[in-house]
Amino acid sequence: MLAARASLTAAAGVKAVARVALRGSLAGRRAALSQESLFSSFRGNRLAPLAAASATGRAAASARRSLAGRAFATVAAPEQETMVAQLHKEYFRKDYKPPAYLVDSIHLNFVLNEDVTRVESRMRVLPNHAAGERPALFLNGREDVKLVSVKINGETVPVEGYEVEAAGLTIKAPPAGEFDLEIATDLHPEQNTSLEGLYKSGGNFCTQCEAEGFRGITFFQDRPDVMAKYTTRIEADKARYPVLLSNGNLIQSGELEGGRHFTVWEDPFRKPCYLFALVAGNLAMKEETFTTISGKTVALRIFVNEHNIGRVDFAMESLKRSMKWDEDVFGLEYKAHLSDLLKTILTVSILCLICCRWDEDVFGLEYDLDLFNIVAVDDFNMGAMENKSLNIFNSRLVLATPDTATDGDFARIEGVVGHEYFHNFTGNRVTCRDWFQLTLKEGLTVYRDQEFSADMNSRPVKRIEDVIRLRAAQFSEDNGPMAHPIRPESYIKMDNFYTLTVYEKGAEVVRLYEAVLGKAGFRKGMDLYFQRHDGQAVTCDDFLAAMADANSEDLSSLAKTSPPWLGGTARRARPVVTAVTSYNPSDKTFTLKLSQTIQPTPGQPTKDPVLIPAGAGVCLLTCLPCFRSISFRSGPELGTETVLRLTDKEQEFVFENVEARPVPSLLRGFSAPVHLTVEGQTDEDLLHLLAFDTDSFNRWEAGHVLAKKLMRELYHAAAQSSEGSVAERLAAAGGVKPSLVDAYRALLTDKTVDGAFKAYAVSLPEQSELVDKIPEADPVLLYEVREYVTRELAQRLRPELEAAVAANDDAPGTPYEFTAAACARRALKNKALGYLAALGEPAVTEQLARRAQEATNMTDEISALVALDRAGGQLGASPGCVAARKAALEGFFDKWQSEPLVLLKWFTLQAGSNAQGNLAAVKALVEHPSFHITNPNSCYSLFLGFARSPVNFHAADGSGYEFLGDMVLKVDKINRQVASRLVSAFSTFKNYDPARQALMKAQLQRIVDTEGLSDNVFEIAVLLEGFGWQSWQGNAWWRTLRAQVPELAKLGLYNLSSRYGSEEELRGLCADLLRAGIRPMADIVINHRCADDQDESGKWTVYRDKVPHPGSSIAWGRWAITCNDPSFCGQGAPDSGEDYGPAPDLDHTNPVVRDGIVDWLNWLHSHVGFEGWRFDFVKGYHPRFTAEYIERTLGPEAFCVGENFVDLRWQGSYLEHNQDDARSRFKSWLREARHCRLFDFITKGILQEAVKHTEYSRLRDSSGRAPGLVGWFPEMSVTFVDNHDTGSTQQHWPFPRGHLGLGYAYILTHPGIPCLLHEHLSDGQLRQTIADLIAVRQRAGIQADSKLEILAAEKDMYVARINGNVTLKLGPRYDMGNLVPRKEDGWALAAAGNDFAVWEKR
Repeated sequence: MLAARASLTAAAGVKAVARVALRGSLAGRRAALSQESLFSSFRGNRLAPLAAASATGRAAASARRSLAGRAFATVAAPEQETMVAQLHKEYFRKDYKPPAYLVDSIHLNFVLNEDVTRVESRMRVLPNHAAGERPALFLNGREDVKLVSVKINGETVPVEGYEVEAAGLTIKAPPAGEFDLEIATDLHPEQNTSLEGLYKSGGNFCTQCEAEGFRGITFFQDRPDVMAKYTTRIEADKARYPVLLSNGNLIQSGELEGGRHFTVWEDPFRKPCYLFALVAGNLAMKEETFTTISGKTVALRIFVNEHNIGRVDFAMESLKRSMKWDEDVFGLEYKAHLSDLLKTILTVSILCLICCRWDEDVFGLEYDLDLFNIVAVDDFNMGAMENKSLNIFNSRLVLATPDTATDGDFARIEGVVGHEYFHNFTGNRVTCRDWFQLTLKEGLTVYRDQEFSADMNSRPVKRIEDVIRLRAAQFSEDNGPMAHPIRPESYIKMDNFYTLTVYEKGAEVVRLYEAVLGKAGFRKGMDLYFQRHDGQAVTCDDFLAAMADANSEDLSSLAKTSPPWLGGTARRARPVVTAVTSYNPSDKTFTLKLSQTIQPTPGQPTKDPVLIPAGAGVCLLTCLPCFRSISFRSGPELGTETVLRLTDKEQEFVFENVEARPVPSLLRGFSAPVHLTVEGQTDEDLLHLLAFDTDSFNRWEAGHVLAKKLMRELYHAAAQSSEGSVAERLAAAGGVKPSLVDAYRALLTDKTVDGAFKAYAVSLPEQSELVDKIPEADPVLLYEVREYVTRELAQRLRPELEAAVAANDDAPGTPYEFTAAACARRALKNKALGYLAALGEPAVTEQLARRAQEATNMTDEISALVALDRAGGQLGASPGCVAARKAALEGFFDKWQSEPLVLLKWFTLQAGSNAQGNLAAVKALVEHPSFHITNPNSCYSLFLGFARSPVNFHAADGSGYEFLGDMVLKVDKINRQVASRLVSAFSTFKNYDPARQALMKAQLQRIVDTEGLSDNVFEIAVLLEGFGWQSWQGNAWWRTLRAQVPELAKLGLYNLSSRYGSEEELRGLCADLLRAGIRPMADIVINHRCADDQDESGKWTVYRDKVPHPGSSIAWGRWAITCNDPSFCGQGAPDSGEDYGPAPDLDHTNPVVRDGIVDWLNWLHSHVGFEGWRFDFVKGYHPRFTAEYIERTLGPEAFCVGENFVDLRWQGSYLEHNQDDARSRFKSWLREARHCRLFDFITKGILQEAVKHTEYSRLRDSSGRAPGLVGWFPEMSVTFVDNHDTGSTQQHWPFPRGHLGLGYAYILTHPGIPCLLHEHLSDGQLRQTIADLIAVRQRAGIQADSKLEILAAEKDMYVARINGNVTLKLGPRYDMGNLVPRKEDGWALAAAGNDFAVWEKR
């Protein structure tokens, strides 16, 4: 299928404690405001690190309702059980188990009607479990599938023999041995707006079953490793639905009574249910035949709506005249003949024939059925679907004529048709065992379609196109919160993993095999792969084994888990290759040193080297294009290039007989998806490669690197100054370098260079490529920088650009041709016009308007319109340009208003415009009669088009983000797959400035908070947002966390970026945690509690406990509230602590209140399974009550901690050095509470003030000890850098953002019990720093009471030695004098970052 394109490592035997915050008990008014999940390790009474996480309540809720909602932690009440239907179950690759039952064959009977469609299935079920077992049989289903009947071996199954739920059907006690299972279901396809399963599009019935749509048709084991032979009967009204299609060969058809008819289709090949397809409708058909290499005749048919058949006919007739299909034509000459073929026009029909022959010639794969059908539908979530013998295409990827489709459209059609046809073997005949192996069919097939398109056209240009797409979109996916390996480890909705990583990076990984093995070796591996696994569902490891075995090669390095190679698992692990070169003129040798590093990832702080094929050549730095033959020292000549196998962390290659200093041309053809850095590479070197490199990709790459360097330099210059306009700042910084202008001029005037290559070579990098390398980028400023560079180049290259337009213009009346040469001419001409449009001059604008009106093909027409939008939409555009843009857009609509596919371009162009205030126009387009929100193409064109506008989507006021958030939520109620793709527009939020990050995250939080949110959108939004104040909503938190228990026990890592769930799931989670040696803790809010009802005066003082539990019931009134509570006027005793304004303060002196609290806590311990308490707002009541609650519930040995946000001593805004008063108050509280520790707010305050003001002398008190609570009572001190209140979204008292690593270096190396904020683990670099520091703490055996020796505490430097084997240095001072830990004494640097370093003695 083509898609529309805290780490805590616990030592062995250490038990961890986790606090899990519970949902408030008051239905409709409760929100879990904040949590700090704590993970603690015990060794007797000595405590190792304690980690924290945060999830908070809805900011928009009133203070009283949201804050007080945390009172009395509870699980869902009975009246809330209906909410449990919305589950977000996470699936893990490691949990794969073969199905207990297989299906040998299935017969389907569809009785299609206008209201209710009946589906009858009869399947032969085979046992696949151990003898003597009779496990239940679970069949996936969906809420909109109504079960009519169930039969086993012809006998109706009694109601008690099965169970139906929203997720599917369970046969409780299937027969032993083989049996027949018959199921009848009723559907309403006309109501199915999700476009998954069976639905209606344009009056026709259609299916989409990948990934999990078949469960929307009938109850079945909807998983790819259940492969069966399908026979399908379809019955419908003949007048309405004369065409009835399904997979395989047509074996029977006939007439029925009442004007109905039927067809029967049989597919002789086993397939998984996701490849099932059905189409029924009033469709026109065009037919062609193809003779395979063995002489079999295959009928090729294309079905479209009647009004579109003329387009297919035009293409078919043109192609029939152009060539005779004969095998002899497709020998060594077929590529050239195909070029002649493509001179006429691309058509799906002939492309399929080309694909058939290409697959036969290149891979020896012959089409295996008698019929190949293609159907075009308007409403389709994806680009196309490879259903066996019945491909279903999005109509925009089938219907193409020169007046309605661009060169790019034709190229996409070529690739997509190839992709779907090639799936016949790589995906259909050999499929994936489970959805985690999706890249096995998609990445491999993308590689095949890329190779096909390269053979059909210009291979160098195709490679550049593919890498541009990879870098612009997939690399940013790698660098963002949605990063995942090509083989994911888990998912909630598989639909969300049809990503660029799985597809495009997967293809690059397949290409690694070809680079290592060569084309012949790769073909041998493919042959063995098909020979071994035809008709099977297999894994990525099976593919690797076939490649290795066929070539007798050790490819184990390609299977390592360090990088995301095929079979790899680590995310964000793209290798970085560094090249260091040296030339020795005396012996004429050139030395190339290559090293590879892979970014650490959680659980893998160090990475093994992997096999990287680095294509290499050397270009002598002379005045002539002098590419020379190269050879290794004492080795044979290698020609002008070779493949260097980089297999170690560092390798050295020495070349001899090199006459002059060469410029290395590395990673030729982009031979591996890595990041390459060539140390010492100068602009002169890059300009030389741009002019003379014989590898087209590297020639383009050299110019691309030059342009990126320039634009980043200019951006930083503009950002660091506020003097004058952006253009003035950029000019003052040097503007566009003359060397780049001269290089572009040379390219434009070089008649030997292909026009398409020129167009790419003079194209500036897209904004998405630049933003990854600019920390906290301002997208609008970056846009202005790019526009400035464009205008400067246009002005200084104007003669050459105008000459390019004139030289590549077609004479009036010239017919359109789709050839490589014609496409190259149009590409260069329109690139030049795009540059000239940036000048905003009347003459250019007038020319563009004329070209838009007079264009004879869509390529030129839309290019002129895009240029007009640039001229009239840029900042400061003249009134004339603005008017010309407006008139051109109106004229385009008037001309094409009856062509929906063409209008998609109109929507995309307007939505993505950078015209100021364009959001209002986009909102108006949502209501436009030609826009249909139920149509995926419309949504992608308008909403994703808008997200590509740096000016309007990234508007500083957040209006663009809010609009897209609104549309995500609106579309999610119609089509969840489309909505999940829309929400991914927020995926790059971490690239932008803090203000925009906050605005984007606010929208993600709003989306996550929405009740009824689909799994698809939930998974993407949570991946992006990380966690939420309202993360309790949705009822799936406990189950998600429960699934992670094995990993928690192994790694000590919690992923709390999810939602809560049911009471049963919570109990299951606690049980699993305890079995894994992890003690769950509950967040207990007992100082205050919102009431359930109002009293006679209208105040909320009436408590009614609706949750059944042993012990005293909670039926309290005003008497349970303190009498001096100013807001709620209770009748109890005076408050024994501080007042909490937003909610009623409970009277803890009342024994009835205390008994109720104790009974409730004991219920949480005995019934749910909690083993520790985290007491909230402990200064609100006397500490003796905390001691009582611990003693009467868990006992004095339990780990408990209190939150006491103590007031420190300040002089204005300056924190005093001496905080002994606060320490004394903490000491008094601890003495009264006896068994409870405290969060060390004192240490936090002192540490962050030391960092903010460079006053590290604060970190030693007058007695030479640490200055906070940790200096007096380290065993009772829980140290932290930030929590949910001080940092996160609250930002009440945040630690300096740029020094978070320093803060963790302090608390993770010092005594006390360190506590981590989960949000900080979402930052990849900080996460790794924390992981490194935890590893140091564990190796060094640092405990809560370890010895601390402060060696220096001066204004700009702090040095301490902990446990005798760890040294920490903080502060900006570089010179430590004699305090530097010496290597000869056994010290080694273990971690370092901004203003900190840690050494350990091993």
